Amino acid sequence: MTQLTFTDHDGPSARFPFPDYPSGWFVVATSDELVAGQLLELHYFGRDMIAFRGESGRAHVVDAYCPHLGAHLAHGGEIVGECVRCPFHGWTFAGDGRCVDVPYAERIPPKARIDAWPTIERNGLIYIYYAGKGNEHGEVTPAFDIPELETEGWTEGKMVHWKQLATHPQEVFENTVDITHIAPVHDGRQARIMDKPQRDGPVLTINLEFMAPGDIVGMPDTLNDVHLDVVLRGLGSVIVHTHVRNADIRARQRIYATPIDGDHIDIRGIVHIAEQDDPEFTKEVHELFYQAYVDDFAKDFPIWENKRYLERPALAKGDGPVGLYRRWCTQFYGEAQPKTNAKARPEARTQEPRIDVPLTGGSNGSNGHTNGNGRGGLLRRIVPSPVADTARGLLATAGERVPLFGGVASRLDDLLAKPPAHGSNGHASAGAELDDDWAPTPSKGAAPPASQPSSGSSGSSISGGGARVADVAEYYDTLGERFVPAAAKGVNAVFQWELAGPQGRTFHAVVQNGELRIVDGPHQKPTVTLSMGAEDYVKVVNGDMDGMRAFTSGKGKVKGNVRAAMKMRGIFPAA
Repeated sequence: MTQLTFTDHDGPSARFPFPDYPSGWFVVATSDELVAGQLLELHYFGRDMIAFRGESGRAHVVDAYCPHLGAHLAHGGEIVGECVRCPFHGWTFAGDGRCVDVPYAERIPPKARIDAWPTIERNGLIYIYYAGKGNEHGEVTPAFDIPELETEGWTEGKMVHWKQLATHPQEVFENTVDITHIAPVHDGRQARIMDKPQRDGPVLTINLEFMAPGDIVGMPDTLNDVHLDVVLRGLGSVIVHTHVRNADIRARQRIYATPIDGDHIDIRGIVHIAEQDDPEFTKEVHELFYQAYVDDFAKDFPIWENKRYLERPALAKGDGPVGLYRRWCTQFYGEAQPKTNAKARPEARTQEPRIDVPLTGGSNGSNGHTNGNGRGGLLRRIVPSPVADTARGLLATAGERVPLFGGVASRLDDLLAKPPAHGSNGHASAGAELDDDWAPTPSKGAAPPASQPSSGSSGSSISGGGARVADVAEYYDTLGERFVPAAAKGVNAVFQWELAGPQGRTFHAVVQNGELRIVDGPHQKPTVTLSMGAEDYVKVVNGDMDGMRAFTSGKGKVKGNVRAAMKMRGIFPAA
C-alpha cells in the first residue's frame, strides 16, 4: 500500500463527461524500456513522472518533481539502492515516496515525501494504479490485480505503440460491445454477441463472432469465420483471444489504453500467435496477423478522435449492449456522477500518431531483468516510425496472396448482399437500450457452405477448375491439367503431397516462374508438404470434403512456408 497526495492535477477533459480519470491499472512502459541505472521520464494522468528500477530490479514510479524546491529528478537524479536522489540538494526518496535522507539535516521534515504510484511489472509491462479522487490522504489498496498470462505455446509478443490519440479509454473499449460498427468500419459481416456479457466486478467478458474478409491476412476472396473471447479488466486493458475457425489459427491480442491527460491517451497493442509444429510456419502466420492488426485497428482512430460522447445515444434495436457496458464502467469513477456538458467536436488532427514497430530478435533489452513474471521474452523491443508509412510497408505484399489450399472457402461476393444478422431499421428512443434487459440477437443465417463458389465469378477461379478424380493415381496423372500458370507467376517453390493409405502416393511439383515439373517420389527439401490420407484427399479434390476444415480437424497436416502454402490452392485448384 502506498501513500498518495495528488497535486497539480490538470483535471478531466471538457470533451468527455467523466468526473475523473478512471481508476485501475494502466500501462506506462514496457519492461525493456526500464533499463537498470536509468531514470525514465513519463507523463500520464496529467502528471510528470519518473520510473526506475531499484537495485533489486523492482520497478518504481514516482512523481518527477522533488517536493523540496521542485527539481526534476530525471535531469541529473541518481538511483541509489531502491531510492532516487535529487540532483539539486541530494534529498533521497524511496520507491514508496518516503524521504529517507536529507544530507545536511539531522531531522527529515514530516511532509518530505514524493507522490508514489502503486506499481507492478507483469507480462513484459510496467503498470501503475490510478486510485481516483477521494484517495489523496489515505493509503491506496488496488481494487483488483493483473494476472500473469500463459506464455507456453504462444509466440513472443509483437507490439505497436500509438501515441497521443485524442480519445478516452472508455470510448476505445466501447467498441467491444458496439457490434454494428464492425461492418462499416472493418468490413465484417454477420457480427453478433453470442451471450449476454458477464460482469464480475472490474472484469467484463464478451463473446462474439463475425465473418471477416480474408484479404487482410493474405486470403483474398474468402470470408473467415472468426470468434473473439474478450476480457476487459478495468478500463486499462483488454485481452482478446481470437480463433479463426475455418483455418484453426489462434491469436491473442492485448490492448492497453492509458490516459496522458484529459484529452489524449496512449494505446499499446501486442499480438501473439498459438505456436504450430513448424516454427517457420508459425513465424509467418504471426507476421501476417500482426500486420492485419496494425492496419485494421487503426481504422477506428479518425472516428474516435473526431466524435463526441453522447450520454443518451439514440440506439437501434440491433445495437450491442452499450448501456450494460457503460453501467459497468461507472464503478471506475467512484461516487462522482458524470457531467452533463461535452464539447461538440475536437479540432481535427493535423499529425498522425506514431507507431512503434518491434525489431526482430528476442532479447529483453539490456537491463538483464525478466519481464516481471520470471520468464522474460514476452515482448519484442520497439522503435518509433510513422503510422501510415509503416502500415503500408507491412502490407505491401499482402494483396497478391491467395487463400489456404484445401477445400473451397466462402467467396466474399456471396455475403456482400446479405444484411448483418443483427440488422434493424427500427430506431429506439434516446437511451432506450441503456438498461440491463439487453439480450443477444439470434443469428438469422449463416455463411454459404464452404464448398459453394460464388456465382457470376469470372477469370481463372481459385475455387475450382479441375475435374473429379477416382483416386490418387488419377489426380497425379491430371495434375498438369489442373495447373494454373497465372496463379504461379513469380512462384519458385516445391509442393509435395504425402498421401497415406493403400492407394497412397508421395510426389512433388516443382514450380518456377509459371512453369511446372511433376516428379514421382519425395523431394529432399520441399517448400510446402501436404500430408493426408489418400481417400480423404480425393474427397477434398472432388469438393466432397471441405479441405480447410479437414486440415484444421486433424485429418491432414501442412508444413512449410506459409506464403507458398497460401498460393497452393490457386495453383492447383480442386474440382
